Amino acid sequence: MSRLPPFARFVPSECREVKIYAGPNPWEFSGHCRAMPGRLILPPDAKPEDFLWPVNGRECYVFGLDDDEQRITRLIAVLGRAGATVVRVSWGETPRGEPLRFSVFRLEGARRAA
Repeated sequence: MSRLPPFARFVPSECREVKIYAGPNPWEFSGHCRAMPGRLILPPDAKPEDFLWPVNGRECYVFGLDDDEQRITRLIAVLGRAGATVVRVSWGETPRGEPLRFSVFRLEGARRAA
């Protein structure tokens, strides 16, 4: 855990929420990250533990469509250890491409924002 996830340098310090895209092709699903600050990518070949997530004191929205449930569960835990206050997750996918499940995790032990 020594590097930032893709597009982390485009997350402004005043940004109170971040969107994290995972799955087989998160770049396509996330759109153009440079034009929309506050978006991060979990590459399909990476583990959530591989990155330093800049989420301390922030709310996170995870879009884990068509991704492995265990991988998304590990990402939620990693975000909590990194200080996220709330993690909202859309995961799975319906045949029409809509989110199958939506979960909200309020993280009581989150670190305070600096």
